[in-house]
Amino acid sequence: MANLEPILLSTVLFIVVWRFLSKTFFTPYLNLLDQRDRATVGATARTKKLLEESEALAVKFSDETKAVRLQALKRRDTYIEKAKQESRSVIDEATELAHKELETNRQKLEELKGRVRNDFSQEAVLIADRLKQKLLSGTTSRTIH
Repeated sequence: MANLEPILLSTVLFIVVWRFLSKTFFTPYLNLLDQRDRATVGATARTKKLLEESEALAVKFSDETKAVRLQALKRRDTYIEKAKQESRSVIDEATELAHKELETNRQKLEELKGRVRNDFSQEAVLIADRLKQKLLSGTTSRTIH
């Protein structure tokens, strides 16, 4: 049994040292590693969740931006069409006014032509009467005014 004593003493001493080291060093170190692993996994999970949320927000923002852009384009097209209609209306009104003014001026011109013809014909009659009187009176040497 003398050979077993050092083995038994070594075994008991090993178990005592193992328990002491386990409580003071191994268990806290393993707990620390476990906490770090949980924190890393938690941070990774939170990061993944935040990434998914940011991607969802980016898609939502893109969709809303497209919708606003489309609405702005429709509004712009509406304004352009309205402006075109207004310009057509203004052009039509100006054309109609120009035609009326042209017609009025043509009528005035015709009236003036009629007056001028009438005046010329009256002057022609007067000149003819004066010529006739001068011819009859014998004074043909004077010029006619």
